[in-house]
Amino acid sequence: MAMARRIFIRPCARKAVVLGFALTWACATSRGQTTAAGLSPHLVETRVYELLNAGRQSDAEELLATQAALYPSSQRLAFLRAALMRSRFMKQASVPAFAAVAEMGTNTAWGACAFHMVYLDLHRDSEEHFAALRDLVERNPDDVMLRWMIAVQCREYRKNEEGVGHYGKLLSQWNPGPVLVHQTYANLLDGLGRYEEALVERRKAVELEPAGWSYQGLGNTLTSLKRFKEAEEAYRRSVELAPDRSAYWTSWGWGLLKAGRLQDAIAKCETATRLNPADFRAWSHWGDCLERLGSKEEALAKFRNALAANESDSYARKRIVELEKTLTAHPVGSAPRAPAMVPPPIARQIPAAARVDQSQREFERDNDWDEGNAQVFTAGRRGFLEAIRLPVFRMQGECGLVLELMHVDGNGAPTGAVLSRAFLPGSAFAPWTLKWYTIPFDKPYEQKAGEALCFVLRYVDAQSGPYGWLCIGGSMRNPYPDGHLYYTQIYGPQRWKYTDKQIDLAFETLVTGRPELQISASADRARLSTRESLDMTSYRLQFTSNLTSGVWSDVAVTNRLTADGGWDVPLGPGNAGFYRLVVQEDKL
Repeated sequence: MAMARRIFIRPCARKAVVLGFALTWACATSRGQTTAAGLSPHLVETRVYELLNAGRQSDAEELLATQAALYPSSQRLAFLRAALMRSRFMKQASVPAFAAVAEMGTNTAWGACAFHMVYLDLHRDSEEHFAALRDLVERNPDDVMLRWMIAVQCREYRKNEEGVGHYGKLLSQWNPGPVLVHQTYANLLDGLGRYEEALVERRKAVELEPAGWSYQGLGNTLTSLKRFKEAEEAYRRSVELAPDRSAYWTSWGWGLLKAGRLQDAIAKCETATRLNPADFRAWSHWGDCLERLGSKEEALAKFRNALAANESDSYARKRIVELEKTLTAHPVGSAPRAPAMVPPPIARQIPAAARVDQSQREFERDNDWDEGNAQVFTAGRRGFLEAIRLPVFRMQGECGLVLELMHVDGNGAPTGAVLSRAFLPGSAFAPWTLKWYTIPFDKPYEQKAGEALCFVLRYVDAQSGPYGWLCIGGSMRNPYPDGHLYYTQIYGPQRWKYTDKQIDLAFETLVTGRPELQISASADRARLSTRESLDMTSYRLQFTSNLTSGVWSDVAVTNRLTADGGWDVPLGPGNAGFYRLVVQEDKL
């Protein structure tokens, strides 16, 4: 991985250290820049403003993506690109980009703004930097980009009234203006209960950029206005445009819940949790539906899942307390009912026999969210694909990671149904540390030698949706000969594209040569099954409440399987957490 340059930024050395850290992940992306002649920096900037004013934000972003690289010393172009990333809430990409702008000097308004944006997005010394950014905007009242950035931070810090004022001033200078101005303006208006005004901005956003996220916002505002039929059409359109985004299914479920269509809402929430097990809002909405239907024990299980996905979910915590009181209250002489257990997530133990099949361990840069998130590879031998190993660097927040194994089409792009899925919650990643992690699939996939497969990365964050704070190792030297990288973009049409850069992710596949044991869990028991029983083998079901602690305790041990190769383990109260199966071959 590339090393960061030394940074000398004031006002204090403590803050220079943080910026230097962010740049460790940013400076490598400037390698390989072309020096071919393009528009002058001034003409690029002028054209960007023209496109933004005309409501063509995606075109402005594409122009900057190609032209800004020709002028790596242009602070203004670098700032514009970082600002547009941040407007789409792509904080993983914008933080290092703003840090690079600040490194060029904080004596300009753009450098100073970038400096404050880094700390506000990292939630460090927030009050100090928000006040400084507010003062900077007041001293430069005609700079629309500075005002846009403080408006974005008003959304981040829930300063809705102040943010609405800034967006109003922006739209007095822009007509129609960038799509994300209208979208975030509507978010703030929704937060203030000014739904009719928000609806105007939602319709503008859909007109300027018809995408899953813009239709989702439209559906949310229509739901708040109780215009449920129109809202459902908007939600349907959002999932048609991006069927793999759990947040859109969750919003649809919420809209149906508000409309009183509880069974339909449950179906949408179930789809959302299948796509993203860390979508705590989907679990919570599902719990609300079940509670209204009178299924209190099932509702309690769903609220516990919500709390497991996001420990700061105060609503789920409150519902759990209330439901536990209701379920444990009983007449004298009757037996109390035990509260329903959460279906425990299983951290499947990778068999010791698993061996590396395909490997790419050399890497020198991070993988940005919108720049490569599907790695194609070729199976080297026949066997059962158990897990993928990745180098992961977790930054701010509790971002988790979902991997989906898929086939590829004739062009090599991901296609078809998900063959197997792997999930690792944010709590499993050591913060601010680069480490290799083994991420087991929920069920091994029987691969064939020479078969073309790919794993798709989806970052999930309980707080901020899919825009995670994870960096995945990759290389610009393309050292893996039997595969390639595909990417999608957050904005514009969400289609798989073959990257024109020579990049592969750093990864390893772990494969075993025979069918392995499977373990699943329900609300009150675990079930072990296998195609073959091994002699002189002990099976240990172990439990932990914290994946990062490394401390596991035995729940049950056996050396006998039933005739059908099964083993049922009752799970008592208090065992809601993570489970794993350890298979130990006893030595003579």
